[in-house]
Amino acid sequence: MTAPLPNTSLAGTPAPAEAPALDVSVVCPVFNTRPALLEQAVRSVLAQDFGGGAVEIVLVDDASTAAPTQASLAELEARHPATVRVVRLDRNGGPARARNAGLAAAAHPWIGFVDADDLWPAHKMQDARRILEASPDAGWIAGNFAVLDASDRLEPSVPLTRKCAPAASGEWSQRIDSATLARTLANDWMHLGTSLVRKTLLQAAGGFDERLTYGEDWLLFLKLATLTPVEYSRRETYVLRRQEGSMMRSAARMTRRFSRSSEIAAADPALRGVRREIRWFRYKVYKDLAMNNFVNAHYPRAWYFATRALAVSPDEYREYAFFLGLFAKRRHPDIGALLFRYSKTEQVRLTDIP
Repeated sequence: MTAPLPNTSLAGTPAPAEAPALDVSVVCPVFNTRPALLEQAVRSVLAQDFGGGAVEIVLVDDASTAAPTQASLAELEARHPATVRVVRLDRNGGPARARNAGLAAAAHPWIGFVDADDLWPAHKMQDARRILEASPDAGWIAGNFAVLDASDRLEPSVPLTRKCAPAASGEWSQRIDSATLARTLANDWMHLGTSLVRKTLLQAAGGFDERLTYGEDWLLFLKLATLTPVEYSRRETYVLRRQEGSMMRSAARMTRRFSRSSEIAAADPALRGVRREIRWFRYKVYKDLAMNNFVNAHYPRAWYFATRALAVSPDEYREYAFFLGLFAKRRHPDIGALLFRYSKTEQVRLTDIP
């Protein structure tokens, strides 16, 4: 029996008839995803109103080993031959390589993204068409996301437009100019799935950096921000499901792989204008790594990343001294609260310790 699609609709009226059609290729990396979740992700895209435009979903199989996932991919392609294509990779290379493969295979001028266990809200493409009608030269449409809990309740994230001043406001979106956007994103995060981007812009930004396991989307967004403003939707444009087995809760998330994107960004000449913001972001990332390694009793690595943070920002030596003092209190019943005084990022307890 097919699992029902969660209700991701928000109140609103249908897009006006004159809103432009959109031809969109949607890139979706897949690796051992549960078939029910993958099918819901695909259905959430196919249920959109593209205004008569063409749509394809490029499912990039990142060398899945689970037989149910492989069967689901074949079944979806057979059931939707005109709209679903499966690109199969010969080895597992991670999200950046998979998305680049999907981008290379994409046939349409607009690119959207969905992770195999997430959803597009029911109004996403209606709103994008409204935005494009008002701003036909737009190259990047984005928005905030909502988190879907186990009871199918949606919890919206905080929009970027509450953190920076838009350059212009319209009925359906607010424009954030390039300089403001780059400064904001250098020290913040926007989910890749919220965005629709012209393929030419993604290519001009160089695609996804395949050296990265984490932060490849953040780095790409920073580069995009140097090329174009963003039309930021007034409604949620993505629905995120947090899965216990996700990459954000794996052992690799506690290693230098998690800081690599900020290190690459700091050395990129194209991002020279936001180096100060990237420096502060690197400092926070190293503190995050120090705290979460401490939480998971990886104490030598925790000390290493705290020392890296100090090297990035020597003026913060008091925070470093405070963190070193916590080693003597590591069995304190309120150690989590004490660590939160050092770094206010999420404390992650590993679910995939090798």
